[in-house]
Amino acid sequence: MTAIRRTDLISFGIDGLAGDAASGDTAISAGGRFVAFSSYATNLVPGDANGAAHIFVYDRQRNTLERVSVSSAGIPANRDARTPALSADGRYAAYASAASNLVNGDANGAVDIFVHDRLARYTPSFAGSDRCLDRRRSGR
Repeated sequence: MTAIRRTDLISFGIDGLAGDAASGDTAISAGGRFVAFSSYATNLVPGDANGAAHIFVYDRQRNTLERVSVSSAGIPANRDARTPALSADGRYAAYASAASNLVNGDANGAVDIFVHDRLARYTPSFAGSDRCLDRRRSGR
């Protein structure tokens, strides 16, 4: 059987045209169905107007695009989000961001690592939790 070779543009906007700004920092799930990337484009999803780079996950099977650099309430990151990573099945998207509005209690002003559960549409808050403090104390 001969494999079909093709290259697909995934950073296209809601209007069907290419994104209106730079995209990069890619990651792909184990089976190749999901592709994560960062982008400054403002036309990939409705209402993206804060000028920050966001993390998106494209589902190649369903032809859908989702912004995942959001809080559990769906609020987009207020600072750049970069370097995405995906779990093998594409459910979890991890990324780095200095955003202060993704989880409660994140006031350190530094780049942190966030994980967004795409199925539950949930970005857990660990800032200030005993689990986070214990890990900091132990150096793990």
